[in-house]
Amino acid sequence: MLILAPDFDQLVLNDAPCQRIQRAEQQLRDALEEVESLKRRLELENQYRGITALAKWMYG
Repeated sequence: MLILAPDFDQLVLNDAPCQRIQRAEQQLRDALEEVESLKRRLELENQYRGITALAKWMYG
């Protein structure tokens, strides 16, 4: 059992960077999702402004 201890420690050390990378990748995916959501919101707001301006122009 004592022989496996250094291998286990090395396994934990090797896994830590992988977990950090996975967390960073998830944070990036979350940020990109938020950007896409904001882009959709901006597009809707611009459409609303366009429709509102057109209605004001047409109906005074």
